Amino acid sequence: MKPSLLIVPLFFLSCATADITADRDAMKSIKTVAVVPFTSSSDLKKEILTESEEKFRTALTDLNYKIVDTEKTGILQKDKEFTINSITTENVKESGKLIGADAVMFGEITDCREVQYNTHFHSAHRFGKAGHHRNTDEIKPLINFKFRITVKLVDVSDGSVILSVRNRYDGSWYDEEQRGYDSLYSYRNMVLNKMVNELISFMKENR
Repeated sequence: MKPSLLIVPLFFLSCATADITADRDAMKSIKTVAVVPFTSSSDLKKEILTESEEKFRTALTDLNYKIVDTEKTGILQKDKEFTINSITTENVKESGKLIGADAVMFGEITDCREVQYNTHFHSAHRFGKAGHHRNTDEIKPLINFKFRITVKLVDVSDGSVILSVRNRYDGSWYDEEQRGYDSLYSYRNMVLNKMVNELISFMKENR
């Protein structure tokens, strides 16, 4: 029997933040999940990783999954190969048996930074010394907030990825008048909150 694989780009109001791919049939057998501390491909502060991890951990709790004690996931951390990009069937099975979980959740942040560009723009007319209008070209800094995260849930029975969540857009421009776009911190949290809410809605609809 072929697995029921759903690729569902959700749309709420204008557009969704998360791209979600899930094996619906495999998800039905998952009751207990171990959440491995999230990682980063760059040197991010630990609190950023922890905050992101906690948001997805809360989503699992809201969906009534049993979460394995964090201390037990230390077993997984000792295995350097047991990361989001290098999952093997054998280490998943072995670690899953040790911690008593049906699945393991990984998360990796591959981008989280501010990119600043200096650009010329043509300003409105301004008065010169003699009262005449004059045009001025000024340099205005533009800031692009970059954030990219991928979260995966792996079935310990066979090492297959049964759920994958990533944010659809990897960045947004600074906007002092729009809440959620006025700092990297607020942008990151807005993205994570939307992703988690969309994941919860998706899971409830497809159980």
